[in-house]
Amino acid sequence: MEPGLGPRAIALAYAKHVARGLSHLPSAMRETLSHVVIHHGDETAFAQNTDHFFVLYHKNITIRLQQHDLEETIFHESVHATLDDRWSRDPAWRFAQAADGAFITHYAKANPNREDLAETALFSYVLLTTPERFSDSLVVRIRQLVPNKLAFFRRLFLDGQPLLRQ
Repeated sequence: MEPGLGPRAIALAYAKHVARGLSHLPSAMRETLSHVVIHHGDETAFAQNTDHFFVLYHKNITIRLQQHDLEETIFHESVHATLDDRWSRDPAWRFAQAADGAFITHYAKANPNREDLAETALFSYVLLTTPERFSDSLVVRIRQLVPNKLAFFRRLFLDGQPLLRQ
């Protein structure tokens, strides 16, 4: 934690919120993640994929908590930090992208080479592990929209395919 976050109790409160989100990551992602930096400020989060860490800013954490989507941000940035380096250019991922020809979010569609993996990973992980969090109609829609990407993540998250290059 950066010293500029103020009193230790405030810094620890932010760290606890982030730690809770990290605890819900797939174990292989937690094992690959090097560290998380929490900075003072209101910038957006970003990840560094070759050194396997990501950065969050305290004001953005506060906003994410208010919007109830901090865990989603942590998952998204963790995908960048732990999976991008290995999988974003991998032929299996590129095949799934091309075969589906669709995107789970507008953000993924606007940035297919940088954001599609992270955006689709989040929806896929939830659908594969706790589908009851989605409406039945959303489950059907995801399965129809990105079946090959979903199969890619099933292999990655559930079948134990290694997350990093051996």
